[in-house]
Amino acid sequence: MKKHIILTSLILTLTVPSVTYGFDGMEFTGNGLGSGLADMFVQEEFYESPAALTPATARLNDKEQLFQQGAIVEEDAAQVAQKPKFGKTMPMFKRARINITNYFRRKDIEKTQKLLDDWNTATKTNKSGDANKDNGVTLFDDVEELPTVKSINDNSEKTLQLTGGVKEQISANDVILDAEYINFDEKTMDVTATGRPVMEFPPQETKIKADKIVYNNVTNILKAYDNVQIIKQGSVINGDYVQINLNEENAIIDRIDTQKGVMKITAKKATANDKEIVMTDGQLSSAGDFPIKFETAMVGGFDYKQFVISDDDRSFVSDFSGEKSMNVNIKEITVDAKKRHNVVSLKGIEVYNGKKHLFDIGHFEAHSNKDSTYFEGNYPEIGSRNPMGMYLGPGYVFDIPNGSTLKAIPLVNYKSGFGIGGALRYKSATNVTDFMYGSANDAFVLKGKQYLDDKFYLQYGMNAFMNEWFLGARMPKYAIEAVYEDGTNIRNVLGEGRDLRFRNRFGLGYFGDTKYQLKDEHLAQGKDSAVRLRYMAEMNQSLFKYANEEKQRFLSLDFLMQGSAAVYGEGETQFIGRVGPRLHTQYKYWMQNIGYFASAYEDHTPLLRYDTYRYGHANLYLNEALRINKWLAVGWSIYANLLKEAPNGKMLQENAFIVSIGPDELKVNLGYDFVRERTYFNIIMGMNVKNSTVNYKKLVIKNPDRLSGSSEPELKLLPSSEDMFKPAVKKSTPAKQYAEVIEIQDPEREYIQ
Repeated sequence: MKKHIILTSLILTLTVPSVTYGFDGMEFTGNGLGSGLADMFVQEEFYESPAALTPATARLNDKEQLFQQGAIVEEDAAQVAQKPKFGKTMPMFKRARINITNYFRRKDIEKTQKLLDDWNTATKTNKSGDANKDNGVTLFDDVEELPTVKSINDNSEKTLQLTGGVKEQISANDVILDAEYINFDEKTMDVTATGRPVMEFPPQETKIKADKIVYNNVTNILKAYDNVQIIKQGSVINGDYVQINLNEENAIIDRIDTQKGVMKITAKKATANDKEIVMTDGQLSSAGDFPIKFETAMVGGFDYKQFVISDDDRSFVSDFSGEKSMNVNIKEITVDAKKRHNVVSLKGIEVYNGKKHLFDIGHFEAHSNKDSTYFEGNYPEIGSRNPMGMYLGPGYVFDIPNGSTLKAIPLVNYKSGFGIGGALRYKSATNVTDFMYGSANDAFVLKGKQYLDDKFYLQYGMNAFMNEWFLGARMPKYAIEAVYEDGTNIRNVLGEGRDLRFRNRFGLGYFGDTKYQLKDEHLAQGKDSAVRLRYMAEMNQSLFKYANEEKQRFLSLDFLMQGSAAVYGEGETQFIGRVGPRLHTQYKYWMQNIGYFASAYEDHTPLLRYDTYRYGHANLYLNEALRINKWLAVGWSIYANLLKEAPNGKMLQENAFIVSIGPDELKVNLGYDFVRERTYFNIIMGMNVKNSTVNYKKLVIKNPDRLSGSSEPELKLLPSSEDMFKPAVKKSTPAKQYAEVIEIQDPEREYIQ
């Protein structure tokens, strides 16, 4: 039998999750680092993505987020394990670092192997007790017989094998048939198996179970009848009838029925071959919880992660109609598994809330790379960017080489008048770059981020608010900066649940001073440009936490120490140090964050408009949020320079109001920052598809063998020679150093799943 025929006919067990879950593995990027405005407001500090369609899991699970914010007290509120940030597409520095480390480790392993070979040879030829001596140098004391390395595989798997093992070689044509009764008809050449027959294909790790299995040796056709189960690596597909033509390399399954997590998939008929799988008249449904989240994140809005809301007080779209489920009818779903991309196209979409028709969408298309580390779609764009103003326009996505996408957005913008313009957005596993132009204010915006390693990246932009961590988002004329960020959490420093969190950041960049100023500022433009080297650090010590979920009362008190030291190209400097408490409270549905900093600073920045320190020696920040009812919430955030030492001589350096309207599933947020003169607008949609269904007329999967994941080879660290040969030494006797070892990070930390 032909091996890839079986794989093709059973590939549904692998492709169904990719279809039903959208792009599995997407991660909601969250709000980024905190700024002058509260974490409860989504800030435009660093543009990550205009939208995310994803299972609604943030970087931390709900309990860990609430734990860090003081909303709950839990001893083991551990961080959720994350999938690799970049998939197999590693940033360039990380790939180079691992390759260089592997080169030296491979050399070290070969050197150690030679020593072991010499030792084993001496052991066999010398029985006088001096077997572990070599020219007077002790290699090992009291060791068992050591294995030898058969080979160091130079391919992408970088695996190491020990000799002495025996492997059973299974041919691709091997098939095992087990049944109570097996009959052979010499006339028809049919082999018929009944009585709980099971046909197993070991090379493909696949089994077929049915009430009856028939294989014809002449036509090379396999048929399975009634109560059919196709099992591959724990995935099961049920059907009434299966026919696999091993000559023409295709398969037919009648009345398919399978479960993938909380999703159930049915179809009247499915046909499959090497190039295409087609399912007709089917349904995707969910019996369990499976939330998805869609958020326009260009400009900001109200973040409800901090609010602890009881289930009884939540509001839903279904409250308008009394229906409790969302239903979608789709004429055709096409999943095109390209070499570097996966593209999902939906045509003829009708959305219902229960039986009530909500809206129609003619066509929607979603693009992702093979590892699903990012998502881009042909949805319209709406938002606001300073200095360009409000904008609106359709989006068109194009696949470009190396698993990247380019989205083009013709738009209309408004800034003291209407204009036209356009935007381009480039996305890859390690890069997001956004360029926009609007004629209403003759303004353009460029902003991008390129990861070079897990904690090392470039940020760059022109006329865009850049990430300045706790010093607030600022807009340079242009900027390019290399940034390294890291941090750690030390549990229970001052007692149970009182953790110490430390974060630091190095940045080296080139900046141009901006022509734009904050409202009422009268700063002269500084040097046209300057190089800046800066180190920033923060220590956050938890002092007290209280939580009473039943009464909706939460309180946490932290103490913060923050510092920043910068030196510029011609020797100018900026030093900032500040300390103070931070209080987070929630009483029923009134939540607030209050903090105070006593600061010492010496500011001689040459980039006067860009990064002058504006908060003075005594500054207070206050964030208030009130959930008025199930449909309406309001928020207010200020950052006050109490001594009025800012360049504009005013107390309030940030002053923003935000109104959030709608049920918890669908929020429309609108706000304005009176100091930075920025409009905030975004839409957040979070739906749980529990008890919802998607009915489709046709579902097509093109190139199914390429859908399950990236074909890029994996890259991981080789073990050190010490770890490689450690099992060879008796536990009772520590091994002595016998070769130079290159000390690098724990290989498990670098492993790319």
